[in-house]
Amino acid sequence: EVAVPTGFTKVAEGLKVTNTYSPEKIEVTGVKEWIGVPEGETAPTVQLQLYKNGVAEGDAIEIASPDTEYTWSDLDKTDASGNAYTYTVDEVAVPENYSKKIDGLKIINTYIEPEDAILSINTKLYDYDGSLISDDNPIEVKVFGPSFPEGKTLLIYSNNSTVLEKLKYGTYYLELVDGGDYNITIGSSVKLSKLNKEGEIIVEGNKIRRLPKTGNTSSIYQLYLGLIFVLSGFYIYVIKTNKAQQ
Repeated sequence: EVAVPTGFTKVAEGLKVTNTYSPEKIEVTGVKEWIGVPEGETAPTVQLQLYKNGVAEGDAIEIASPDTEYTWSDLDKTDASGNAYTYTVDEVAVPENYSKKIDGLKIINTYIEPEDAILSINTKLYDYDGSLISDDNPIEVKVFGPSFPEGKTLLIYSNNSTVLEKLKYGTYYLELVDGGDYNITIGSSVKLSKLNKEGEIIVEGNKIRRLPKTGNTSSIYQLYLGLIFVLSGFYIYVIKTNKAQQ
């Protein structure tokens, strides 16, 4: 045999020449990159799968922090016809709260801030005597926090709970817009986090005692009219008294 074909070995026995397929071997290294892993946490453990021409090659392997890469060895470079294989790597399952991007043999997972926090706004309005009111007239507040950086206006009702769901983690607080007929007290801000996903802000109010308005035309007219009646009555009394004395 003048030249041994690529990927084959040659054994000559007398007049017999035997070619055996023995392709070149290569290594493939898959790389894991983590972006934005929360402080105090470690990157999740994941499984990486090697593919040869789009078909799974062997079993998936596990890679855990602090490891960031894995190398597959002793892989055939070509098929029996000398065509090069294409090797790729993928993640078996994307970890919760992460996105995935593939860049060649590198798999990049980026942390996504979860939006699963819940804020309850509980409102209690009281009448003059301290009894709890169930009022159809709402008061108006504005809630601020990571999910509402510009503020979100809410109408809240007495003896009722307003629940806000699917919120980002962070600190939330309320500002009063219109308290209506009540002196309103708003509870402290609340911080929602992975360890404290549910929070509550209490809004309380006492009904305002309002004095009758004075100084308008109707009130002045009624005052004059009352004085006239009083003076008329006094005048009649004086006349009757004088007649009786005569």
